Amino acid sequence: MTGTSEIKVFISSREGRSAAAKSFDGAAIDLAVRAHIRHTETRYDSLLAGGADRHEARQLVGSVVDAMAARWLGER
Repeated sequence: MTGTSEIKVFISSREGRSAAAKSFDGAAIDLAVRAHIRHTETRYDSLLAGGADRHEARQLVGSVVDAMAARWLGER
């Protein structure tokens, strides 16, 4: 059986997570989503492996990343 003090600790820790989740920076989330899309949904990594520099590879996949991010994040 779970003791009262254990329940209080669990509830307290859950409250902290909710508060932390609310404080996420929207720009950081946008960057993380775009990085995920770039690496998993485009040929970005193949371009890098084939000798393209980072700037060139990002330009080549940019329209795909933009379109998918707009769908995933919603237009803001």
